[in-house]
Amino acid sequence: MATRSTISLKVSESDKGKVFHFDENKLPNNLTCANECIDKVGDVKIKNDYLTIYHHWSGYPEGVGETLVKKFNDYDTILNLLCGGDSFSINGEQIIQYCAWRGEEWDDSYGGVQPKQSDTEPLVVYEYAYLFKDGKWYFKKYDYQEWIDLEKYLETNKDEE
Repeated sequence: MATRSTISLKVSESDKGKVFHFDENKLPNNLTCANECIDKVGDVKIKNDYLTIYHHWSGYPEGVGETLVKKFNDYDTILNLLCGGDSFSINGEQIIQYCAWRGEEWDDSYGGVQPKQSDTEPLVVYEYAYLFKDGKWYFKKYDYQEWIDLEKYLETNKDEE
């Protein structure tokens, strides 16, 4: 069953106005991507304070949350990930972006799979939301009021598994 989430980044002021493009060669820890349609991934011109992508599979903290903490733990790596657009999964050895998995378009009348931008802190619209800001990962569950330090949460709850 899918546990849906969003992954967001608080954008550096110095990156506003710049154009970025996903680079599979900048993926961490020997990750690969399903690149059947890498040519569909477009440029991302940063205009707002936050970038957000949809993530479909294993969105709970012990799934994608743990992957984010272990593999995507610096600003540039996260920015590159988000520039790849919405994803089916970033867990495991291969990133599967929506354009590869479902043949989705980068930009269409429904918004496409490119990262969404906003000037307000992301809301929790699915089961979980993840946010990287000030050098740390945070998360919220749909019924939480405050952002929680993800690394501390995983460390505290690892003995309960």
